[in-house]
Amino acid sequence: YRTITPRQVKRTTSEVYTLSRGNGKVDIYTISGTTIPIQKLTITQTSASLKQEISDGDFVGITIVPFRKIKGDSYIVKSHSDDFTLVYNERALGIFFKNTGRLVQLKSTLVDGIHSFVNEN
Repeated sequence: YRTITPRQVKRTTSEVYTLSRGNGKVDIYTISGTTIPIQKLTITQTSASLKQEISDGDFVGITIVPFRKIKGDSYIVKSHSDDFTLVYNERALGIFFKNTGRLVQLKSTLVDGIHSFVNEN
């Protein structure tokens, strides 16, 4: 995904996604068409970012997707494909498998562990 301006929204034919920052401002995204290996991503509680080298040995983190702060019993639900739907709240990531009607929940500590394992040097 890449960030676009409200002016660019009017000119794009791609689907756009809007994330509220919670302070009255929004970030608008569209699919970039670029694939990034998960090993190059840094996932924190606040965002998914890409480390890019700006000079010899100096890196900068570029936020790809900021994560919204979720309070209470709020959930974010997104149908990812014909096979499954992602369900997320402040404590877990759920994968709802449509063909079986089953929900598998992964605690945030497990998701963090998977991230660390995949990005291990």
